[in-house]
Amino acid sequence: MEKSLKEVENEEKRKRWKKQKAAWAESGITQTEYCRIHGLNAGQFTYWKSRLRKKDDAPNHLVPVQISPDMFQPKPACRSPIRLNIENGLQVEIEKGFDPSLLMALIRAVRGL
Repeated sequence: MEKSLKEVENEEKRKRWKKQKAAWAESGITQTEYCRIHGLNAGQFTYWKSRLRKKDDAPNHLVPVQISPDMFQPKPACRSPIRLNIENGLQVEIEKGFDPSLLMALIRAVRGL
């Protein structure tokens, strides 16, 4: 299929502005100064710089993604236990949803040791 005249003109503009953008990037001077030196319209330069960035950033091909079955496994519930360090190296971990009466019974039993 043959390109229309407008498509060809747009392609040429794109190439021209892409060269200008690359030359400006290498120049080390401000965009305003570059446009003044080269007789370019600063507004058009900004427009084409943005347009080229969008086109350059757009993906132009598909990227394969590896999916493993474990990605769909439910995550374990967040645990934030309370840890009681007792004499003689004893430790008691209390997790969310503990039974307070059981804890009190445990404390009484440990006090009796």
